Amino acid sequence: MRKNCFLFERMNYPYLVLILFCTLMTGKVYSQNWEAGISVGGSGYTGDLNPTGYLKHSGMGFGAHVKRNFDGYWALKLAVTGGKIAADDLKSKYEDQKNRGLNFSSPITEGSLQLEFNFFDFGIDWGQKRVTPFIYSGISYFGFNPKATYGGKTYELKIYGTEVDDSQFVAGNNTYKTTAFAVPVGAGVKFRLNNHLNVSADFGFRTAFTDYLDDVSMDYPVIDPNKNTFNGTRAALSDPTGYSNSKQTDVKIQRGDYRPRDTYFFSMITLSYVFRNKDCPF
Repeated sequence: MRKNCFLFERMNYPYLVLILFCTLMTGKVYSQNWEAGISVGGSGYTGDLNPTGYLKHSGMGFGAHVKRNFDGYWALKLAVTGGKIAADDLKSKYEDQKNRGLNFSSPITEGSLQLEFNFFDFGIDWGQKRVTPFIYSGISYFGFNPKATYGGKTYELKIYGTEVDDSQFVAGNNTYKTTAFAVPVGAGVKFRLNNHLNVSADFGFRTAFTDYLDDVSMDYPVIDPNKNTFNGTRAALSDPTGYSNSKQTDVKIQRGDYRPRDTYFFSMITLSYVFRNKDCPF
């Protein structure tokens, strides 16, 4: 009898070890490799028409992502996010902005690759946390297209060269690219609802490698509105209040704030689903 038991124990030893290993190492039973989610929230921007309202939302924001979780701390996320940014000088509390009288709105659509770090070991395994703050950064590529309302009509501003002198303006030639790279930097907190669902809230700034999110950057141009109707519209969009004409000076008159880059942001609530696959073969 003892011999038979001994033979049985030896025959099943590898199998028993595998069971014990997977039981004790709960983190290996369910891998937290892939995650997908959707987001909703708000968007806004800081730039020449909104120089100080860093948290001022101007539109809704939406997004979707897929994420590769390497462990409870690190993840790599591929996301597509969109929203709207806008500002209006006439609604500003500053007198110089009201005198300028510019306005714009633009859609923002970005694709981004973000590296995410959790401050706590986050997951479903024994000893892991249900809640953790996190930070992220990476690289984004986005598109935009500023438009302005003047005289009850909406105009696509890139066509009109609102900061280009007559001597340099070429009709039909865009004065700046409406795509650019940006660097996202953000932080948030995430919470595990159950083994498959996570919810998170985050706020992230994007430093854009362009100063034309709002179509404003440098100085008022030299435009002769009497040349033709197109030039008249160009002059009106560049200086709707006639502010630059009232100065009567031989030097360039400042139109933007001279800062080299605009920024935009998203504040999002995200619901995501975690795909978990068994590592053990039973």
